[in-house]
Amino acid sequence: MARYCLITGASSGLGRELAIQYADAGWQVIAVARSVNALNELHQQHSSIHAFPLDLTDTELLSAAIEQLAQQIPALDLVILNAGSCDYVDAANLPLDVFGLPRWVAGLEREC
Repeated sequence: MARYCLITGASSGLGRELAIQYADAGWQVIAVARSVNALNELHQQHSSIHAFPLDLTDTELLSAAIEQLAQQIPALDLVILNAGSCDYVDAANLPLDVFGLPRWVAGLEREC
């Protein structure tokens, strides 16, 4: 019986490598990411990696995508939520309290 794994952020980096590793281990991988070209390349390299282009920040598309997946596969055995975003900041001016650190820790780090 086939095992199904859904991996978000599968177009590059850790998500891409996880998709390849699970496919090599015999899993059917649903690779989710915004980059259609990168997902199609993964599928061309591994027939058990299925491209599922989707912007997870679009809630309307997400609802429709869940319905589509439910019709295409029996069940997911594993979900790896790897997608994320990144904001670059100037570390010298970073207010450490945004991370919930106690004020005394932030004060110590500024003195070092």
